[in-house]
Amino acid sequence: MAGSLSENQRIQIKLINDPSDVALEGAIESITSDAIHVCLDYMFVHNKNNLKVACTVWDEISRIYAFDTSIVHIEGQKLVLTKPEEHKIQRSDHRQQVRIDVNIPVSCYLRGIGDVKVTSEKFLPAVVKNLSTGGVLIHSPLSLPVGTVMVFELPLDKGMLLVTVEVLRNVPYGDGYSMGAKFLALDDRDIQKIGAYVFREQIRLKRKKKPVT
Repeated sequence: MAGSLSENQRIQIKLINDPSDVALEGAIESITSDAIHVCLDYMFVHNKNNLKVACTVWDEISRIYAFDTSIVHIEGQKLVLTKPEEHKIQRSDHRQQVRIDVNIPVSCYLRGIGDVKVTSEKFLPAVVKNLSTGGVLIHSPLSLPVGTVMVFELPLDKGMLLVTVEVLRNVPYGDGYSMGAKFLALDDRDIQKIGAYVFREQIRLKRKKKPVT
């Protein structure tokens, strides 16, 4: 059976237990029996090898993989990772639409309500409470009708992703409202970014829950 990792897959590499929260991105160039050779999107300078890292890999057919390993060599944009054993690679699938609980403040700009377009630059303060590749759960002090279309910037790691959503349901919640919304017009690359972020956060939360021995 073919392995999970292959050439040309996109990869994100995050340093474990590093206060800088560095996140590197690039593509897998080649794989040997014991190493993964990566070409980064930009140069990375560090004075140490054998850095412990958490890696997320994704491809063009909705598969995501995650594993921990170490950097054994760094030179400019070239980086070599220790190849993990196959059974230590965790797998997810975008089509499963795995969800995670989050707490992300956003500023939502209205673009339409039903068939009526809205061009106002006034924004609605809200908090994303749940995230998947299919959509979001938003809490807001203001109520919006089903069919409302809005845009906002969604922070993923250290970058921003501009997304458009449509409200599918709206129910009172506490002092405000809880609104379920689906993403509109996301391309495959954006879906991969969201899916990889959700999967990484799942792994991170699992690590935090592990008892210290």
